[in-house]
Amino acid sequence: HQGHARGLDVGDTELATNISKAAFDRHLIVETCGAGDTTVKMLPPIVIDEDELSDGLARLSDAVAQATSIR
Repeated sequence: HQGHARGLDVGDTELATNISKAAFDRHLIVETCGAGDTTVKMLPPIVIDEDELSDGLARLSDAVAQATSIR
């Protein structure tokens, strides 16, 4: 299976880790990567319908909001 990789460089290892954990709590699997693990890597499928994409982005947005509120 092929996917569509995208990364969100947050510039901070702890923040990227917290986003990844918060996303997992929302049943969204993302990984940290890059120099110092400061990037949150997303791997959605190439073929995805708009509702699934919107749901995934909402979960990611919620995870980022939670992770940034911890700081």
